[in-house]
Amino acid sequence: MTAPLPARVSGHADPDSPPEPGFTLAVADSASSGWESLTDTAFWRRLRDGVAAMGDEPRLAEAMSAVMDGLADRHGESKLRIGRWHGDWVPWNVGHHAGDLHVWDWEHSATGAPVGLDLLHWRFQVALVLRGAPLDAAVAAVESAARDELEAFGVAAEARELMARLYLLEMFARTHRLKLGGGGWNPALFPAMLDVLARWRLC
Repeated sequence: MTAPLPARVSGHADPDSPPEPGFTLAVADSASSGWESLTDTAFWRRLRDGVAAMGDEPRLAEAMSAVMDGLADRHGESKLRIGRWHGDWVPWNVGHHAGDLHVWDWEHSATGAPVGLDLLHWRFQVALVLRGAPLDAAVAAVESAARDELEAFGVAAEARELMARLYLLEMFARTHRLKLGGGGWNPALFPAMLDVLARWRLC
């Protein structure tokens, strides 16, 4: 249960300037579990479970599983800072009033997630949804944000490409969950995400 939003809350004015990292880190720290190896995280286990539930889409299941196997081989022991993420950190889910940031729509929030995913989600959704960019451009926005902005979230340089791929795998799995829930495929993501996965497998 939460309090109602203030009557005069104002929307976030500039989608290219997300709230400063301290706000996202405060969410992360609300359920921090320190540093964990990638394959020990709850986030990784949820992704694996999501892939296992893709029996209706064997091409997607096989492609995601292959990419995850590669990430586990290369980064399975990589240490990541773990906490809560909001899960839908976007301009239309945050607002401002009297110097405070107000955030709503927490239905995708989860603990056990690598810190920094919310920033990548912001960049992806602004590109894909707000700007109507094709998936490849939205993927590039995530990769650029991971490379250039995740230092502020304590992500080591060698883990930033990993973070971009983890985030995008989560979005692909979420897209499948929404399809299973009766919403159908998001045409902005499917089948184009199969091409993204195929490129990653060649890297």
